[in-house]
Parts: sequence; structure tokens; C-alpha cells
Amino acid sequence: MQTKRHHALNDVAFAQLREQIERRSGLHFPAEKKYILENRLGQRLKELQLPSFEAYVSHLETRGGTDPEWDVLLNLVTTRETYFFRDPAQLTLFGKELLPQVIQDKKRRGEGVLRVLSAACSSGDEVFTLAILLQEYGMWPMGMRWEVGGIDISPKAIELAEEGIYGPYALRHVPAELLGKYFEEVPGQGMRPIAALRQRVRFRRGNLMEASQVRNLGMADLIFCRNVLIYFDAAAREKILANLAQSLNPGGFIVTGFSETPKHGIAGLEIKRFGSSAVYQKVG
Repeated sequence: MQTKRHHALNDVAFAQLREQIERRSGLHFPAEKKYILENRLGQRLKELQLPSFEAYVSHLETRGGTDPEWDVLLNLVTTRETYFFRDPAQLTLFGKELLPQVIQDKKRRGEGVLRVLSAACSSGDEVFTLAILLQEYGMWPMGMRWEVGGIDISPKAIELAEEGIYGPYALRHVPAELLGKYFEEVPGQGMRPIAALRQRVRFRRGNLMEASQVRNLGMADLIFCRNVLIYFDAAAREKILANLAQSLNPGGFIVTGFSETPKHGIAGLEIKRFGSSAVYQKVG
């Protein structure tokens, strides 16, 4: 005999919950993704001893926007699928095309710091990947230094990124010579980037829908926002790109995911094509 599931997310509660999440974070859950919220939040209802998703919606509505439950909710519904050296073709483009151009532009302007930002950085895998590439590819003029920042809306993601310990799955695509050069073993836990990399990275919690929070890590010369925009609707995607553009120095680049290839321009940004890859460049 089939038993009834204890927590089922009906359409009314789904619409209310989706609206609150989207208003709070910009994340969009279409109807076909209802199961994601149902699966990821079902255990939370049990922990809170709430009888239904309707009760959970009321639980959120009776608390202010700074209530800790929002941190728990965002930790549960954000996707953190990430690993080192993801999408290597884009990383090659970064190292061989975009980075040399930006270094030369900054040298010409007499600027001493090159900043790269990983937007929606999750547990920091992309941040440290970029740090390795900056160390490997960069032909750094005398007096110029680099740093990498990571921003994510999930408190848990930032906690993991700051801890900076990674297992075999996350590191599976790191070339052996780079693994030996840039990582050290933490007995019983995993591998950690060496201090020379950790000292050059910073992590901050922030919402990509809020321009002021994106700017918390300073103006950037290159921004990676890969495999992120697919979780937002069209209006939110444009807002995020506009916010990133505000934090991008003139001549800088925004790299999006392959499935997020730009279809049209955003104010202040031009689409630049490098073979089969396309990126945004800030004009002016």
C-alpha cells in the first residue's frame, strides 16, 4: 500500500514560496522545478516540526528579512555544483587572450592592481582556479600585483570557500603538476591551496541583484559569472549583468557560461567573439 508523502508542495504554497525567494535573491524557479524546492526543503520542515509548506511560508512571513531562517533557506536552495578547472576552453581564453590584453591596458594606464571577480563563487573552486592561472599565465610588469575576489549569496558557500579544503572530486581536473605545485595536504581532510594563493583571495557574502554588494570587493578588471544566469529569469539576468558592469573597469571583460552565451548587448557592454566563445567587454 502506497503511503502519502508527509510534505507535499501544492501549487499555492509553491507560488508563495517562489515569490519570496525570487524577491529576496532573484533566483527563479519555474513550475517544472517545483520538485527542487519540495525535495530540498522537506527535511527542513521536519526539523522545524512544521506540518506543511503553507506553515513554512507563514513561518517566513512572520519573521523579518534578517531572520536566520533566510540563511538556512538560501543555503538549501542554491546550487553549488562546482569544481576546479571547469570548462577549460574558457580558461584558456582567459589566460591567453583576455588576461594579456588587460595587463597591457593597465600597464599603459599606470595601474598597479589587477582584480578578478568570481560572481556566485560557491565553495571557491573557481576563485582558486583563477588564482592559479594568474600565477601561471601572467607576464607581470614590475610593481603590478593581482588579487581574486569571490561573492556568493549563500553563507554556507562562503564558509566553505574560506575554509578552502577540497576533496578528490573537486580536484579531479587539476593537472598533476599544478596539484603538486599549488596544493598542500591537510591530513584526514583533503587538499588546501598553498598560502601564497590564499593570501591573494578574498570572499564576501553578497547578492548579485544588489549593485552595492557586488562592489564590496572593489572594481574588477575581469569578472567570471559562469553557470549562474541560467537560474534567473530574463529581467534578473539583465539586472545582474548591469550590476557587474558597474563594478567593471573600462576595457574589462565579463565571462559567462557556454549555455549563457550573450544574445544581445547590455548598456555599456559590447559583445566580443573569440572563435566559438563570446564575452562582454565594457566600453568607454
